[in-house]
Amino acid sequence: MNFHAAGEYILKRLEKELPSNLYYHGMKHTLEVLRCSEEIAEAEGRNANDIILIKTAALYHDSGFLVCYRDNERLGCEIAAASLPSFDYTAAEIKNIESMIMSTALPQTPKDKLSEILCDADLDYLGTEAFYPISAEFRKELKEYGTEFTEKDWLKLELDFMQSHKYFTHTSQQKRNAMKNKHIQELKASYEKFD
Repeated sequence: MNFHAAGEYILKRLEKELPSNLYYHGMKHTLEVLRCSEEIAEAEGRNANDIILIKTAALYHDSGFLVCYRDNERLGCEIAAASLPSFDYTAAEIKNIESMIMSTALPQTPKDKLSEILCDADLDYLGTEAFYPISAEFRKELKEYGTEFTEKDWLKLELDFMQSHKYFTHTSQQKRNAMKNKHIQELKASYEKFD
């Protein structure tokens, strides 16, 4: 596996071709998921080969936005399947990467440890101080793509999502659950003001 070349290829494409109105699903998010996935994988004791697979999936997980806003996970798998053989990834490795990418579709459905790591990296921000600014970027992006919310409806959506979400890895549970629960309480308090 030539991770360096594969990463260079997809990052160049993302930089050049991603729509500028992807305020959340842009390069910044991809690079943050890359960083988080490596950090979680190392903390979870994964071997070097697993870490390369996870990092590759992180780089490709939102590449489907190059093609279309909807169904981006499946499209990201197609981009990975088309390009990774030229970077010496085997069919089995690509299948594993595709499985990880598909697991990030909401609601997240990881079927193995590597997918759990990618899912936790993808939504790491839910349990960080960056939750509110990132959430605002996502809301702005949704508006650009035709989905607008009243303040009350947005709070309800966020609250329901946060309450249904769970971190899968021990690392993310330990590092992120306390802050995520704090955000849930804040969202509840804000939402209750509308009643």
